[in-house]
Amino acid sequence: MPTFATLASGSVAGIPMSLTVFLVAMALLLLAGASIAPETRGNFT
Repeated sequence: MPTFATLASGSVAGIPMSLTVFLVAMALLLLAGASIAPETRGNFT
């Protein structure tokens, strides 16, 4: 993931911002997947 953030940033100064955006996007994707998965809602069968 840091490699993609480095490639997406335009310069060295843009790396922290693009890394933050990638981390937030990954966290939102994780939360969305956890809320959709039936196992996290108590439906194990």
